[in-house]
Amino acid sequence: MIIRLDLPPGAVVREDELREQLGIGRTPIREALQRLARDQFVTVLPRRGMLVTPIDVADLGVLYDTRALLEPYAARLAGTHGAPRH
Repeated sequence: MIIRLDLPPGAVVREDELREQLGIGRTPIREALQRLARDQFVTVLPRRGMLVTPIDVADLGVLYDTRALLEPYAARLAGTHGAPRH
């Protein structure tokens, strides 16, 4: 939902709405939100809730640079260590 911008940067994340939309219980929602907070996709505001973390353009630049370095390496590995044919 965050990646597809169904919940855009700055949007308030409401646990009860997520439970209703996704049709799952409180525990999996809370665990998912904790992981999203740990991965900095949401920002926890104590006693106020959670917000989708704004996108930092500088971080995107670093992400794209890293991806540009890793993708050719991953392609080489896949080419040389691919699954054997049967």
